[in-house]
Amino acid sequence: MATKKTVVPAHLALTIGALARLTWTNPAIIREYEALGLLPPPTRLPSLKRGGAEAHRLYDENDVRRLSFLRRCRDLGVLNPQLHLLVQLVDRPAEAQADAHKFADQLLSNVQDHLNEMRGLEKTLVALTKGAGESALTLGDTPSIPADGFKRMRRLVRKPLKTPKTPSD
Repeated sequence: MATKKTVVPAHLALTIGALARLTWTNPAIIREYEALGLLPPPTRLPSLKRGGAEAHRLYDENDVRRLSFLRRCRDLGVLNPQLHLLVQLVDRPAEAQADAHKFADQLLSNVQDHLNEMRGLEKTLVALTKGAGESALTLGDTPSIPADGFKRMRRLVRKPLKTPKTPSD
């Protein structure tokens, strides 16, 4: 669990709204990540309206970096339990569980595959903008197929399709 931070210098302090806008994240998600321990508890600024009680959350650039990382992971479909594994690697890399390292390796592989697919699409789009037409389309534009994917496809192709019986049969 993350520990409470020290006071944030005023010139680096961001409110929850500013942090949300800066990271393209909803303030409710920021509060949820705090409650789940994915973000450390923010520094609190006393509120004049609440008789000096701590009210206003203040965030710094470390929070911006962490929240941006978490948002990008969520954009890739990473769920909260998996985010906890990645946060372990951020907060305590030497103590992180083997599951955290394994998941990070898998995620890295997925990101690299996606980047390769995007590079192929980029080449095709460049060719299309130069007027290459259908000749610009290549097999590189197809999604990557897992190694056993072709075997599964062959099995599907070999099996004859069952034709539905008509009422007259």
